[in-house]
Amino acid sequence: MERWRQIHDLLDQGVGLLACARRLDVSLNTVNRYARAAEPDRMVRAPVYRSS
Repeated sequence: MERWRQIHDLLDQGVGLLACARRLDVSLNTVNRYARAAEPDRMVRAPVYRSS
């Protein structure tokens, strides 16, 4: 939830996605995923179980 808040704070300030990724030292895909989530609760994903 803290990462979600950091990314949304930067985006609200007008910082671009790539700049957010560089400032927070995370991948651009991570920033995109957090930016698309309207609420931090949406970031919780159910585990995927695969047979071995």
